[in-house]
Amino acid sequence: MAEDALHHQYNPDNRAELFEFLRESLPPNDADRAISRWQWKYESSPYNPPEGPTVDLIRIGSKLVSIVAGYRLKMWMGGIECFAEARGEWLVHPDYRGRKLWRRVGNVLPAEVPMLFGWSMVSARAVRAIG
Repeated sequence: MAEDALHHQYNPDNRAELFEFLRESLPPNDADRAISRWQWKYESSPYNPPEGPTVDLIRIGSKLVSIVAGYRLKMWMGGIECFAEARGEWLVHPDYRGRKLWRRVGNVLPAEVPMLFGWSMVSARAVRAIG
């Protein structure tokens, strides 16, 4: 494939572009919900690591084509307080789906937290591929 997929870290300066990406990639109600929660969920959380929110982007050329966004929270396990992180958004623009973009850029780095958690809706195509 001639297009180079490049991995970048999110910066709040990318917010307007990211919101446009969400509007292009999600149904209107879902995009509005994600946008309305973005700042408190990913940018202003007191539990973000010092380097900022754990949001990864993929671009092909100048176009934003995929995001993975994590949010942290405190949890207690076995009476011990620790941090956990959920990957709250994992989205590929409809025009770029099926290209294995995250494999091409080396996937995302694991969070430096003791626990990652999440929920997934696996597509029928993915279930067939897994068998």
